[in-house]
Amino acid sequence: MPEPDLPQRLLVVNTSDEGGGAATIARSVHEYWNRTGRVAWLCVGDLVHACETCVQIDNDAQRSRWARLWNRAGRAVWGTMHRAFPSLRGHDAARYLLGQPGRYLRILRGYEDFEFPATERILDIPPERPDLLHLHNLHGGFFDIRKVPQLSERVPTVLTLHDEWAMTGHCAYALDCDRWRDQCGACPRLGVYPAVRADKTRENARIKRQALAESSVLMTAPSRWLAERASQVLRTRLARPVKLVYNGIEEDWFEDAPPAHARAHEHEVRVIVVAGHIESHNYKNYPLVQRAFERIETSRDKKPLSCAFMGSTMPPGQLGCVQTRSTGYLHGIPEKRAAYRGADLLVLPSAAESFGLVALEAMACGLPVVATAVGGVPELVVGLDCAEGVRAATPSGAEPTGILVPPDDADALARAIERLRDDPALRRRLGEAGRARAWNRFRLVHMMRGFEEAYAEAAEAFRARHSDLE
Repeated sequence: MPEPDLPQRLLVVNTSDEGGGAATIARSVHEYWNRTGRVAWLCVGDLVHACETCVQIDNDAQRSRWARLWNRAGRAVWGTMHRAFPSLRGHDAARYLLGQPGRYLRILRGYEDFEFPATERILDIPPERPDLLHLHNLHGGFFDIRKVPQLSERVPTVLTLHDEWAMTGHCAYALDCDRWRDQCGACPRLGVYPAVRADKTRENARIKRQALAESSVLMTAPSRWLAERASQVLRTRLARPVKLVYNGIEEDWFEDAPPAHARAHEHEVRVIVVAGHIESHNYKNYPLVQRAFERIETSRDKKPLSCAFMGSTMPPGQLGCVQTRSTGYLHGIPEKRAAYRGADLLVLPSAAESFGLVALEAMACGLPVVATAVGGVPELVVGLDCAEGVRAATPSGAEPTGILVPPDDADALARAIERLRDDPALRRRLGEAGRARAWNRFRLVHMMRGFEEAYAEAAEAFRARHSDLE
């Protein structure tokens, strides 16, 4: 796209600047844009790393003085109660009930919380007016999606979907539930993240979908799977289908890679498993790994397996014949890259994935991937062979980069891990193919090329819409 069609000042919005795939992508967009000599600001609900162009959105500062005073009083009362009765449990609604009773009674009734007054002033947060607004994850208690129509009338706006939240009554992923197709209601999983207290899921879905339908945003998604699902139920005034822009990673991931055979550890085969916060992220599907490890066969002529749970803080232990430990939360590319390069294969057992960014990072480091064939994963990982129930989303003839297994099939997962454990030459071949695929198709420059096309398209639609109104 020609340079004049691209925004010079970009405002990127996400839940946080660290933690999860959406944060990684939002931060990458922000940093890339600044490296090109233009300017981008990153506005987040939870700021982990301060920088000159990073800003934490302060919703409390936008509330009335009375509401702020009562919020502080509510927090103090709840803190006193919790100290007196440590076993007491409560939602944020209970903590802040004194401050804004109407708002939190709605939460208790099952409505998602959209009362975040800083949203309508978000374009005024940077020191200069942005030319384009790039929205990422909007859940996580910091953003009012109902304000998207007004924002998209003030500045060209792109919304990148990282999960299914915008189309559901509350959950980030619908899993095997199809009620989202009919605007939810009678929800079977109220406790799935982001949880709600009661079933107002139909009303929640209607609010979010109506906000997008009344807006002029251009939507993108990191996989064909998510783009197709969103296109079925989400509409905007632009009347355009959701645009596919695959995630991409920095070229730093590919630097100083050791040869694949250097990972052939003499005494064991090391597995790294994407686990996240096991206690809270049921999408990562730790129970599937647990069942699979208990089914893995061992004998004297087979190398022992050890496993590092990535992102978890579990104590060391043993599952079946597999010794386990945790890496804790890994910060930055060097730490993550060191973890991948200390392993022989990656296991991604997720119940849901919009893309599978961790699998891409592992591929860039030359690791073969064993993954459940869910969401957008089959568009990234080329399966060695297609087991029954596995969807192949990559072109035939593409070089295999791992093994795909049916979701929630512990036996298939165990057999795939055993197969790669016992065949170092196969691990090497899949790892090398994965690294080549990551470099050729999923670098940051590829992703940004797609976003630049989206920016230019959104800006052109904005100009045409406003010229028609003059």
